[in-house]
Amino acid sequence: MEEESTADQDNLILNALESLPGIIERLAVPGAEFNIDLHRQHIEAATLAELDDQLDQARLLMVQSVACGDDVWLPLLKDFEAKSDLSTAKGIRTMLDLHEQSIADYLSIPLLVARAEFVTRTWYRVREQAIDPDVVLDDAIIALLTEETVREILLETTAAARAHIAQSHLVWNILKDWQLSLLEDLESQEREARLPTIHRMFLDRLKFPHATIDDTFSAYNSFVSAYDNENYESRLVAATKSKTEGAGKWAKRESWEDQLIAPGAHAPSLFPAYIAWELKPKKPDTFLVQSLYARAITDAAARTDALYQAEPFWISLMAFLASNLKIEQVLLSTIFKAVRSVPVSGELWALYMRILEDYQKPVEEIDGIYRTALNSDLLLTRGPEDAVKMMTARVSYERRRLELSEVTNDEFVELLLEAISIVNAGVKRGDPAFKLEKYLISWFERTQQLDEASTIWQGLAKSHSRSYLVWTGWAAFETRRGALPKARDVFKASLGKANNLDWPEAVFEAYSEFEQFYGALEDLDEALKGISKATQVVATKRHKEAIAAAKNAPADPYVSYSTLPAEGAESVAAAPIAGAMDVDPNSTSISASIPTSVDEIVEAGGAPMDSSGMEGDASRKRKAEDLVDNQIENGSEGVKKARAEEQTEAVPPVRDRENSTVFVSKLTPEATQDDLKSLFKECGEIREIKLLAGATFGTVEFMTKESVPAALTRDKKKINDIEVDVSVAEGSTLYITNFPEAMDDTSMRALFEPYGTIIETRWPGKKFKESRRFVYLQFSSSVSAKNALELNKKEIEPGRVLLVAISNPSVKRVRTDAKANDRQIVISHLSKFVKKEDLEKLFNKFGPIKDIQSTSEEDGYVRGYCFIHFEQENSAQQALSMNNYEFKKRRMAVTIPDSRRNQKQIVIEHCARIGNLPSGVQEGLLQQALEKVVKLQKVSVNAKNGEAMVELSSADEVESFISSQNGFFTYDGTPLPIVPGTQKFTTAPSAGSAREESGIPDEATPVAPSEPMFRPPPRPRPSRARPRPGFGPAGRTGRKPPTPAFIPAAATATKQSTENVSGKDVPMSEEQVKPKGQNDFRAMLLKKQG
Repeated sequence: MEEESTADQDNLILNALESLPGIIERLAVPGAEFNIDLHRQHIEAATLAELDDQLDQARLLMVQSVACGDDVWLPLLKDFEAKSDLSTAKGIRTMLDLHEQSIADYLSIPLLVARAEFVTRTWYRVREQAIDPDVVLDDAIIALLTEETVREILLETTAAARAHIAQSHLVWNILKDWQLSLLEDLESQEREARLPTIHRMFLDRLKFPHATIDDTFSAYNSFVSAYDNENYESRLVAATKSKTEGAGKWAKRESWEDQLIAPGAHAPSLFPAYIAWELKPKKPDTFLVQSLYARAITDAAARTDALYQAEPFWISLMAFLASNLKIEQVLLSTIFKAVRSVPVSGELWALYMRILEDYQKPVEEIDGIYRTALNSDLLLTRGPEDAVKMMTARVSYERRRLELSEVTNDEFVELLLEAISIVNAGVKRGDPAFKLEKYLISWFERTQQLDEASTIWQGLAKSHSRSYLVWTGWAAFETRRGALPKARDVFKASLGKANNLDWPEAVFEAYSEFEQFYGALEDLDEALKGISKATQVVATKRHKEAIAAAKNAPADPYVSYSTLPAEGAESVAAAPIAGAMDVDPNSTSISASIPTSVDEIVEAGGAPMDSSGMEGDASRKRKAEDLVDNQIENGSEGVKKARAEEQTEAVPPVRDRENSTVFVSKLTPEATQDDLKSLFKECGEIREIKLLAGATFGTVEFMTKESVPAALTRDKKKINDIEVDVSVAEGSTLYITNFPEAMDDTSMRALFEPYGTIIETRWPGKKFKESRRFVYLQFSSSVSAKNALELNKKEIEPGRVLLVAISNPSVKRVRTDAKANDRQIVISHLSKFVKKEDLEKLFNKFGPIKDIQSTSEEDGYVRGYCFIHFEQENSAQQALSMNNYEFKKRRMAVTIPDSRRNQKQIVIEHCARIGNLPSGVQEGLLQQALEKVVKLQKVSVNAKNGEAMVELSSADEVESFISSQNGFFTYDGTPLPIVPGTQKFTTAPSAGSAREESGIPDEATPVAPSEPMFRPPPRPRPSRARPRPGFGPAGRTGRKPPTPAFIPAAATATKQSTENVSGKDVPMSEEQVKPKGQNDFRAMLLKKQG
């Protein structure tokens, strides 16, 4: 084993040595210095190769080029301190400069502590050497490290650390200890002169919110007792007043800080909510808001994918500063840090240039920033959007200079054409939104260069022939310029491309309107004929694609594996077949050999299926091509002839989140849902609006996907005087399954966070089936979702591979067991001389019989009862007429099975009720949180009442659970009240409470037991469609009905109004519970006859 380990280590070193020259060569390319990933590869290779000098150079190159955190700086500082000659002023100055540079990018407490400790450590050493007669100390060192210099550095470091209210004491304590140590060596008079400075230091600290404010007060108490005892009372009164201010601010934020350090806390989702809360007041604390942004950015940058995580926080911070603290130095220094932190962000580079323009900086400086960004090819790594945003900012600046006659038209057009060529060369097919081309067309049209504009449109029709926006835009342009024949030719040409257009209906409608407005009658007739023909072509193509997609689709109703990487194509069948992913928890699940058929999935531990829904499926299912041909020849009726249980269809989902949602970015912190509602009010009916990431990012979901194209026209519109970006959400959601049962939301997010910002996860509830194991995860862009597909087929534990796909709600399987009970009848009270063949002859007159299930004797006779499965539901309904039919000298009972009898009755005494649930709480996530503190049976959420019922194994478990949580269960940082299931809540909010100020809802107040959230399953109601066996429709089964644990007050009020006047639930009486027998029936008849 040791030899193998040594060999592996040697291979790692060899590979690192081989890769280093290539990495260094790539870093030498202009613009590559912004590639954070490449820098990390450089450091990793140098580390593995054990080349210390190369490692230091790699770290130095990285910190000089991009923003770095303590993971890079701390080892660099440690190595340089060990190698530097600190006995010289040059060595000390080098370290001081490095420490100063280390804290410039991010708010890092470890780096601030390292700086403070180095300064004080060096100062103590120099002071000792200064009084040692055997040591000759360089005067330059003494001049470099004076007491005032050290104090200035410590005060600067402490001021930077104040931004972290939870950990700033780690730096401030160093300053305090150093200041107090100075007093020990001073004479009384000089000490008295220093006391006011230290008093102010303590009082200023007490006024500011921080985690150890009690320790600070205690330290000040000791200080006053030791050095200013004569003024003890007045000093402590002033200190108490200062502490009240600081402690009050800390108390409001303590719950948020606790959430951030709680086990399993997910900071990327907590920081946006914390920031939004901090921004709620009309006049937010500017320093605390800035501080919180700085902490969020530091946390995001420390994560695996720093290029993406910190970007929304930087954009939001810049918007906040521009609105609340418009100071040139602050804005310029912050945006400089931002582009060093996220050099791939075109939005940040564009903002940098706009700030420079706003403060009238020289054109050379603005162009320098533009060229610096252009030198890096990183702007095209996430698609053309980032590069286009940056280029648009530069071009717009040039246009404003042109309007001031500072440049010529040719120079402006040349700059714009250069930008277009860079995008087209760097991205296949260029920018799908062709924003730069539209910019140029707009300018040509504005300056009456119409032929040049038409030429640009013609080029777009070749490069973006699939875009309906190109054809409708081109035709509209020709119409505006009065070239109606040219516009008509454009529309005619578009009909030839209709089969490949992304939205052909928009082109058809525009063409029809054009001829209505401008065409002659023959032109209109020709257009309508052409549109009709193109419509048929499009419909035929879509139908073929739908059938092909449905034929190959996995069974999950909201996922398509058609977007999997090529190497994952063989796993398309690895999703469940009859619904959401149901994985047997006792199974080893899908093995490393991915199943490629339904049978393999079931054998591998996939979704359990009703075998009747699959039996003979392959032999009876029609080919997709036959279905298409049948429809073309016979119309839609031809398709309807296919059996429902054998056909896989593409049916519209009930809620198409992915295709009906748009993303809205670049929002200001003040943006509200009403702002978004107003912006999109004319685009279609809105289902839901969400604001995320400190209100800098939002989603708008419409009722239908047809509203999305109209919503995209709102791109670059303004909210609060700031342009917002609107983009489609299609392709941004993943369907993930086959992960370990122990995997929860926190671990799932941690796995996928490196690929981009996660908007939300949607987990299924488990109240119907414990083994359900899948999740939908939505990113803020489709690019992130596509990149995350590389996790598909990744082995996350021995024998289990993760399955990941782009969610596609348009592909949905028709369940083969849908309404299975309605196609089935139960026959009982059969004669012992009945065979299956007899029953088939007797019942086949009602319709085709799919199967007859029974327990037969050895001689082939049916044993008292059987199940008959019909092909059609109406066959089973007609067969009910055979109820009470005499067959072979015995009256048989025919019924349709009642699925409600299989429902498990919930015992209300075994439940705990949780109140004050946050809006939009997911049942699956709530269950995950509860499972960490109590063993439960299931959870059911009542969103309307904001409550959840948690079923445990016994009433004792309920009492123990409530007691262990002290009556409150903390979910997502919010304490939620818990009471026994027999109680309910009333909410009595208290205005101005501390909980309200901290963003935590008031407790719900438990009241006396009332009607429970869960009721026992209802008794089977009499129905003509479901007659009871026995003496005709009114017969009885002879089975004892289930006995409810209680009668709701509403039921007893009508039957026992004189006995139950309290309105509370009462137990059933023995007389009510006792079943009726034959003697009771005879007594009833004799009573009627008498």
